[in-house]
Amino acid sequence: MSKNSPGNPIAEIMELGEAVDINVGLDHPEAGRCMARHLLSCGYQNIVYVAAQMANDYRARLRYEGHREILEAAGLEAPLIEMDQLGQFETGAKALDKVKAILPEADAIHFANDDLATGAILHAQRRGIRVPEDIAIAGFNGLPIGQHISPNLTTICSPRESIGRLSARAIIARLEGKPLTASSHDVGFELHVGESA
Repeated sequence: MSKNSPGNPIAEIMELGEAVDINVGLDHPEAGRCMARHLLSCGYQNIVYVAAQMANDYRARLRYEGHREILEAAGLEAPLIEMDQLGQFETGAKALDKVKAILPEADAIHFANDDLATGAILHAQRRGIRVPEDIAIAGFNGLPIGQHISPNLTTICSPRESIGRLSARAIIARLEGKPLTASSHDVGFELHVGESA
């Protein structure tokens, strides 16, 4: 199938890769690198990456690989904790307890998503753990809830609306037989520096 001829368009979204037809997404390893660089720039040295069921979330693994690359380049270890439960608030709370139990020296947690990070911040308040003074917390996605908790969440904002709009436009153009200027679109991401890290 030609990428510039009508037919049944295939849109791959959320991450970048070699496009089968249309690809709209962001660079997940670079997003992981970006947050790791930010945490290092804040002075954190014992940074744990926490994810949930990474076998079902390869994008979280890509971000961890970027995160690990930056920490190892700085001569630091890059411990990974993988939770068995889905990445929800309760799992984030359990993850905070696990980090505190097995890596008490940790001074920052880079969570694979905002749900986990938000759950950890809420649980920290219940336990009397100060964020970021006792431990910093960061996430990924830029979900609104992260900005409605206190401290508000430091996160990577993924432009999901832009991804959807660009994908829809590209599909419509393909169906109408219009040529695409590019088969792959990198929408980028934004580091939102909140109060939590």
